[in-house]
Amino acid sequence: MQGTNRLQLGTRNGTAALVINGTDGRPRVKLEVNGRNEVSFSALDENGNTIKQLLE
Repeated sequence: MQGTNRLQLGTRNGTAALVINGTDGRPRVKLEVNGRNEVSFSALDENGNTIKQLLE
Protein backbone atom coordinates (compact mmCIF):
# COMPACT_ATOMS: atom_id res chain seq x y z
CA MET A 1 0.00 0.00 0.00
CA GLN A 2 1.30 3.43 -0.92
CA GLY A 3 0.75 6.40 1.41
CA THR A 4 0.30 10.10 0.78
CA ASN A 5 3.45 12.16 0.20
CA ARG A 6 3.54 14.45 3.25
CA LEU A 7 7.00 16.02 2.98
CA GLN A 8 9.04 17.48 0.12
CA LEU A 9 12.57 18.86 0.28
CA GLY A 10 14.47 20.21 -2.69
CA THR A 11 15.89 23.07 -4.68
CA ARG A 12 14.71 24.81 -7.86
CA ASN A 13 16.23 27.83 -9.60
CA GLY A 14 18.48 28.59 -6.62
CA THR A 15 15.68 28.37 -4.02
CA ALA A 16 15.77 25.68 -1.33
CA ALA A 17 12.33 24.64 -0.10
CA LEU A 18 10.70 22.46 2.54
CA VAL A 19 7.01 21.76 1.88
CA ILE A 20 4.73 19.95 4.34
CA ASN A 21 1.56 18.50 2.87
CA GLY A 22 -1.76 17.77 4.53
CA THR A 23 -3.25 14.28 4.70
CA ASP A 24 -4.77 14.92 1.27
CA GLY A 25 -1.28 15.39 -0.23
CA ARG A 26 -1.75 19.11 -0.90
CA PRO A 27 0.86 21.64 0.30
CA ARG A 28 -0.08 23.38 3.58
CA VAL A 29 3.23 24.84 4.85
CA LYS A 30 6.17 26.11 2.79
CA LEU A 31 9.57 27.31 4.02
CA GLU A 32 11.95 28.72 1.39
CA VAL A 33 15.39 30.33 1.21
CA ASN A 34 16.16 31.95 -2.15
CA GLY A 35 19.52 32.55 -3.85
CA ARG A 36 19.85 35.91 -2.06
CA ASN A 37 19.41 34.14 1.33
CA GLU A 38 15.96 35.71 1.83
CA VAL A 39 13.59 33.56 3.89
CA SER A 40 9.90 33.05 3.25
CA PHE A 41 7.42 31.10 5.40
CA SER A 42 3.90 30.51 4.05
CA ALA A 43 0.76 28.83 5.36
CA LEU A 44 -1.51 27.63 2.56
CA ASP A 45 -5.23 26.83 2.41
CA GLU A 46 -6.65 23.62 0.94
CA ASN A 47 -6.46 25.13 -2.57
CA GLY A 48 -2.79 26.12 -2.28
CA ASN A 49 -3.50 29.83 -1.79
CA THR A 50 -1.31 31.71 0.69
CA ILE A 51 -3.31 32.59 3.81
CA LYS A 52 -0.38 33.78 5.93
CA GLN A 53 3.13 34.77 4.91
CA LEU A 54 6.01 35.80 7.13
CA LEU A 55 9.40 37.20 6.17
CA GLU A 56 8.83 38.00 2.51
